[in-house]
Amino acid sequence: MHNISKIMIFALALPFTSKTMEELKERQETKSTLAKKILAKRIHDYRSERLEQHLIKDLSNIVQEYIPYEYKWECESTIDNANIISAMCTLPNNKLAFTSNNKIKIWDLNADKCIAELAGHTEDINALCLLPRNKLASASHDLTIKIWDLDTYKLVTKLKGHNGHVYALCLLPGNKLASSSIDGTIKIWDLKNNKCIATLGEEDTHLGIALCFWSSLTGNFLASGSVDHTIKIWNINTNKCIVTLRGHTEAVTTLCLLPGNKLASGSEDGTIKIWNLINNKCIVTIQAHRQGITSLCLLPRNKLASACWLDGLITIWDLDLPVETLVKPGTIKSIDTLIEHIGGIKTLCLLPKSKLVSGSYDDTIKLWTNEAIVTDFPDRKFNEIMNKKESRENPWIKNPDKNLYSSLPNCIIS
Repeated sequence: MHNISKIMIFALALPFTSKTMEELKERQETKSTLAKKILAKRIHDYRSERLEQHLIKDLSNIVQEYIPYEYKWECESTIDNANIISAMCTLPNNKLAFTSNNKIKIWDLNADKCIAELAGHTEDINALCLLPRNKLASASHDLTIKIWDLDTYKLVTKLKGHNGHVYALCLLPGNKLASSSIDGTIKIWDLKNNKCIATLGEEDTHLGIALCFWSSLTGNFLASGSVDHTIKIWNINTNKCIVTLRGHTEAVTTLCLLPGNKLASGSEDGTIKIWNLINNKCIVTIQAHRQGITSLCLLPRNKLASACWLDGLITIWDLDLPVETLVKPGTIKSIDTLIEHIGGIKTLCLLPKSKLVSGSYDDTIKLWTNEAIVTDFPDRKFNEIMNKKESRENPWIKNPDKNLYSSLPNCIIS
């Protein structure tokens, strides 16, 4: 490793003095500007110091403490009197669909008002799914799935076949739809003719309440989370269960596909587990909430949001991990907690422009935004600190478009 890179890394790890911090606070400058000024000063002051004995010891602290994301979410707006929200779905043209008891409301976020109400189910609605050709599917306790036209806001058709409450929906390739029910089956529907073309679980009953689809070079797969505490992976080309993932101690209520062939699962046991879909092993367990988890949502910059049914909290998790040998494997850091709801949260979804939406039992929907202010360094402005010769020789700042944090290999998500 070049000397200048060692100097830069160690400079970050040197502790702030109280005098320095007081001076910085008095100036009331941004964290990003301060960090760069401090780093430049440390590189200057400690360039000639002996660094080898401190380098490895302090690199872990650098990654975790001195390269932070200012990734704070703020509540932008609230939709009041939405009644009990059990499902939400992002629609085109900055619209949002959400359930209100046994009805579906279409909310125009630009006009901040309800523009349509879809009525037809006779019991509570558990899931919504946007379909091709501007259609919307809804699944209900009334054992049916209904397809709606979002141009006319009229009912198109009704799919019947389940013998129990229908809890989850998932769009599949080829204009197909998967539905899971408490009757222990998953049905695959061809939306061209609105017929059930396959039923999974007839031989291997699975009380599915969450679904997640992905495609890989080896085929198309569907994961189902169940009240029996397991996750089953189905090959939807053969309609066979290929593996059962075990580890949760309560019902698996939500699933979320992650980058790098990973799957996140949330459970009523309060944990999030991350699974490697290549070897089907659990690689991380997070004790996320004291009560059951109701929803997971992947956010930009490889972050994950989790919601709890009782405490009304949304927690943001950083899935990017530093070098495995320097930071304890299996550690995922919580970087923000959103506290606005006064009731438990049932569902999360992501809108365009990285807005997070949460639906709660307190009869409100909240829209959250963040500026995604990144204060990790080095960045493009480090050319002002290092001269051109050092920049060419230093692998840490050779490419000013890549920061130190992203240049480190990931321990979990890769």
